[in-house]
Amino acid sequence: MNLAIAHTDPAALIARCETTGVRITAAEAEYESGSVLPAGPWQPLTADLAARLMPSAQTADATLVELVKLPDGPVPESLAALADPLGDPDAV
Repeated sequence: MNLAIAHTDPAALIARCETTGVRITAAEAEYESGSVLPAGPWQPLTADLAARLMPSAQTADATLVELVKLPDGPVPESLAALADPLGDPDAV
């Protein structure tokens, strides 16, 4: 499954995102088995990767990720409480 990140400006995505590989834990006391953790240094997002992450009309909802900044003030108690001011009553 390929994920897509909702964005319209690849340069802005590159400016605010970094990437790294991941590893899955097994029998590590500090983590639940199967946890996914970063595995290496974070690197700047490349222009090629930013382009590959751009969603298309065929991108399935289940594979689309939206990065949002929380509003100033107290953290919302639920997704519904966060989605209401963003205007998406169908957010899941």
